[in-house]
Amino acid sequence: MIDRMIRGEVPTHHHQALEIDGEGGARHKKRRIAYEHCFTRKGFDGAYSILYQRHSPAREFLTEPSPLSWRKAEAEPLVPLRRAHFLSGQVPPAKGWVESRTPLLVNNDIVISVARPMVSDDIFFVNADGDELLFFYSGSATLETPFGIQEVRELEYLWIPKGCPYRLTFTGMEPKGGGPHHILIMESRDGFSVPKQFRNPSGQLTMDAPYTHRDFGRPDRLVDTAHDPQGSTGPWRVTVKKDDTLTDRVHDKHPCDVIGWDGYVYPVTFPILEYKPKTGKWHLPPTIHITFAATNAVVCSFVPRKIDYGPDSIPCPYPHSSVDCDEFLFYVRGHFTSRKGVGPGSISLHPMGMPHAPQPGSYEASIGNTETDELAVMIDTFAPLRPTKWALECEDPRYMESWDPGRFDAAAGESKSEDETSYSK
Repeated sequence: MIDRMIRGEVPTHHHQALEIDGEGGARHKKRRIAYEHCFTRKGFDGAYSILYQRHSPAREFLTEPSPLSWRKAEAEPLVPLRRAHFLSGQVPPAKGWVESRTPLLVNNDIVISVARPMVSDDIFFVNADGDELLFFYSGSATLETPFGIQEVRELEYLWIPKGCPYRLTFTGMEPKGGGPHHILIMESRDGFSVPKQFRNPSGQLTMDAPYTHRDFGRPDRLVDTAHDPQGSTGPWRVTVKKDDTLTDRVHDKHPCDVIGWDGYVYPVTFPILEYKPKTGKWHLPPTIHITFAATNAVVCSFVPRKIDYGPDSIPCPYPHSSVDCDEFLFYVRGHFTSRKGVGPGSISLHPMGMPHAPQPGSYEASIGNTETDELAVMIDTFAPLRPTKWALECEDPRYMESWDPGRFDAAAGESKSEDETSYSK
């Protein structure tokens, strides 16, 4: 999905036998060849990779409902319609990766969740409902898939294709002085992609794209299945999520017993701080921050940068009525020119039907600023996002009050309340 890669050993042609045991072929010997596993998108019309495995990927000896619990993304109405502020740090941590995933906002195209795992899972996980785009707000991990091993670091995106078995082994488990990892999860039912405007006709990233091929991390090496932490004999459990229901497939052979592969479909990482946004004399629209695209949604990266330098330019985002978009923001760190009372881990939702606007005083106070240190992930959706019960449980009920001009000094953008952090508690 970024460019073609090859790892390990592959035959000269597609659909050609790849010997894996000795010379083979003699009448007195049983010939052993690798299983060619075509991993495709959009049926057989989209991007694909071909993996060569020692054993059939369909070789399971047991299929049963998973004992793990799964928090289904069931929407609640946002009544009354309002701008909302959710405190993702209040999402309760859970034991492992699968059971810690907590959906907060959802529509038919995308599910936005937060996970705060305390330990790593031993199982491999498959999301058969959609691509996953993870943002590691806090913590790091080692990713294992049939495509190989790669490291995922704090402040990196991890893009995992739909249907790809993976296992995350979290490192340290004490990020930022203690506590669980903190990961934002974006699940696109129809898949993520690099925006088409960043590709030239040959499929290469253009020279004016906000990133280059060199910025993306790829599988580093194939998995050494003989030295798996669970032992070399298994069994290995693969938990599959389909229609938000978990099923366990139990294998007697390792799910990553791959000899080699090539193709366009594989997991990638991208450090958010490598994003290279455009800047201008006057304020540019948020489309300059688009990083990934999905059906009816885009993911944007706000990173530290120089900002508007025209005379009397207003760097703060202008009030706007995006009548076809809901706006989601996950705040990572830094100072945000458009609003006060949000901090690291805050999530804001500005729904269509209400103007998206900076809080009183922020607009005027931004004049003269020449740079920003803000770091955030934004998602714009073209279908309304609905909160789940877990989102409502961690909502800041006073967030809408922060647009009350009586509570803010119009010149300085400062709250008149003695409790200056009332919107981030």
